Amino acid sequence: MTLNEHFLDLFKYNHHYNQQFINILKNKLVEDKLHQLMSHIVNAHQIWNYRILNQVLDYGVWEVRKPDTLIGDDKLNFEYSVKIIQDTDLDKTILYINTKGEQFTSKVSEIIFHIINHSTYHRAQISSALKAAGIEPIISDYIFYKRSH
Repeated sequence: MTLNEHFLDLFKYNHHYNQQFINILKNKLVEDKLHQLMSHIVNAHQIWNYRILNQVLDYGVWEVRKPDTLIGDDKLNFEYSVKIIQDTDLDKTILYINTKGEQFTSKVSEIIFHIINHSTYHRAQISSALKAAGIEPIISDYIFYKRSH
């Protein structure tokens, strides 16, 4: 498996569980904080995609999206990430400005891994909160995904 194929696989995993979590949050009475975390996952992913593509996105990383738009927004993020992986040199270094106005450079491959890791981290927070609220969380470990796909 090439590095590009591996990243594509990770984004399929990421997208699969983002979609499941969004559906759970849509169908359950949960704290607003959980919708905020899911919005944050989608927003950050979109912001990183735009940075890689050298496009400007006027969207706050902590803005709360309407629950009905999250499914489509996450799908669009996935499609953009697939295109980035297919069309961009993963060793390419990009210059970007973070949400605090600070300038940095990072390799595309590092950013791609960060998107996956960031999403997994916040989905774990959502799972913990769901469990505390008496809602059975999804087992979203990568190895479980691989076993069933």
